[in-house]
Amino acid sequence: MLGRALSSLLQAMAGKRLWLLLDEWSSIPRELQPYLADLLRRSFFPVTGICVKIGALERQSHFIEITGQGSEYVGIDLGADTAASLDLDDFLVFRADRSYALTFFSQLLYQHLVVLMSELGYEFIVKTAAEFREICFVSQAFDELVRASEGVPRDALNVAGQAAAIAIDKPITVRNVQVAARDYFLRDKEGKISDKAQRLLNKIVSNCVERETRVLVLRRPHESDNYLVQTLYDNRLIHRIEQGVMMGNDYSIKYDLYLVDFGCFVNMLSRGETRAVNDGTDIVSRRLLDGSRAMEKLRSGSVILLPAGAAR
Repeated sequence: MLGRALSSLLQAMAGKRLWLLLDEWSSIPRELQPYLADLLRRSFFPVTGICVKIGALERQSHFIEITGQGSEYVGIDLGADTAASLDLDDFLVFRADRSYALTFFSQLLYQHLVVLMSELGYEFIVKTAAEFREICFVSQAFDELVRASEGVPRDALNVAGQAAAIAIDKPITVRNVQVAARDYFLRDKEGKISDKAQRLLNKIVSNCVERETRVLVLRRPHESDNYLVQTLYDNRLIHRIEQGVMMGNDYSIKYDLYLVDFGCFVNMLSRGETRAVNDGTDIVSRRLLDGSRAMEKLRSGSVILLPAGAAR
């Protein structure tokens, strides 16, 4: 019945497309997710002219429930009924092509301000996102904001808001962003994980300082799929930047690359115990490189922390 109603709706729309956008999929109870997915598959997918987009966290989403032998299932079969076509981390993390991330987050903040000013009954006199960035941020402060947000729009909005509160009526500085990132990390991220996950994170951070990089290289599937690792990933304490990277001549062994969250290091940076040299986000594909060159790129292109008095 729902399918027929949707078909009638599309006919009345005279050739226009209908987009159904579903966000925060993982907020649905896990046991109910396959049943909502099945409703979408049976009612929306068969109707020509409807495009369904679902925003979901990979490890917290359960799209299919096998109900019997063979092909019997409830839900959506990824790869058959649809495909996981876009990973936002591939676009929003501040790495080699930084211009895309800078443009995206400039527009994100600017559009939020335009809407807010309109709701308050004012006209926002700043006409472009680039002008907004130039007026409101000092020098490299906006780069620092994008780096600290690690490609997560929610984090960017929160850190920007706190940095603006610290700056009061002056342009936001790098220091303002670092303090805001530290406070946001301590309040909204670190306290939400278990003691076991916290111990693992502490070990990872210590290892990063020792290796002078915040890049975390984990073998897949066993290390990358570890429950505690995925807990850190789901809580935005580590950020995946590449999957299935090969670092040697054995093509059967692949690795996932993560960046440890910038907030894990801001205390050390603010106290002057370490200094940032390179944030590690300019990693490029190494699938065609031999193992030695791959590891060389990881070390030379991924340095973030050095002792405060060390030369580079």
